[in-house]
Amino acid sequence: MASSSYNMHFPPLPGSPFSSLLPVFSNPIGLNVVSNLTKEDPVASDFSLSFHPPAPKVPFSADELALGLPDWGSCLVGYSIGPRPTYLSLLNVVKRAWNPKGSVDLLSLNDGFFLFKFSTPDDYQVAWTGGPWFFFGRPFILQKWTLKFKPKRDEFSSIPLWIKIVDLPLAVWNPTGISKIASFVGHPLAVDALTARKTRLTYTRVCVMISCNSPLPDEIPVSLDGDDVNLKVLYDWKPSPCSGCGSFVHPSSLCHINPQQKPPTAPGHGRSSSRTRIPRLPSASKPPLLFLIRPESSLLHQIPLHQSLPNPSSPPPPCVFFARCCSADFCGLPAEVGITFYF
Repeated sequence: MASSSYNMHFPPLPGSPFSSLLPVFSNPIGLNVVSNLTKEDPVASDFSLSFHPPAPKVPFSADELALGLPDWGSCLVGYSIGPRPTYLSLLNVVKRAWNPKGSVDLLSLNDGFFLFKFSTPDDYQVAWTGGPWFFFGRPFILQKWTLKFKPKRDEFSSIPLWIKIVDLPLAVWNPTGISKIASFVGHPLAVDALTARKTRLTYTRVCVMISCNSPLPDEIPVSLDGDDVNLKVLYDWKPSPCSGCGSFVHPSSLCHINPQQKPPTAPGHGRSSSRTRIPRLPSASKPPLLFLIRPESSLLHQIPLHQSLPNPSSPPPPCVFFARCCSADFCGLPAEVGITFYF
């Protein structure tokens, strides 16, 4: 009987935030909020596993690797040179840039990589052949997924970069004039459509190829038949090459030439560390309720708020915690059932 019960129930998944804190309640009356919080993640029934005898190295043949083609064969892997973009901002910008006819799923990988999963071959080809791509003013590098693909950044010592040259004299607003001026920064490659049509005269937008030795000046000195003019240069993003090898991909602290390498820190997923959630006080119009939960009991005891509580500055007994219903946001629940925990 015990064996049958064990096989029928799985332990709480590690990702469940309350799996190690709350006891399992047998559907207590009137406590839907707590029941939802302690609800275990469902176990997939269509992903069956089987045991294979262990080997010194787990072997996979070419035919076994090919089983991944239906899921990942129409995928591209990409990364941004510079700061990692946020998930939603990247998803929005690629949809505008690629204008897909089908669906494009964006999945996050480790170390700042993203995986793009296309539903149609045409959308895949547009993304792969339509580059180079610039997202958020920085180059975005795409790589094809293969059966043995492992995310790895290419080490670039030269990259394309878009610059703005402000108040370009109209007399030199032509391919020769723009080429001479932009060459002060790097090797000119192209201009945008508005610059070519001369319909936006506040600045010219030029793509130049720069190297690790490019100075990236803030001004370009120009002599117009003896009259000196300094033209302001604006950068959407100023890259910082590695001082050891000149690569634009990794910082100096992670260079293989640097004898004192520092391990990379985990990406912040595009969220500012300053956006710390500040707990709000309970609403005065609705007296809050206080709950005391003990692991040795299968019941949840409701305690009136006026009853004395342990000192918040001193830690409570082991496996005992307090939860106060208030108007604070918590896990997407409605405001009137938000919960703040004190451990």
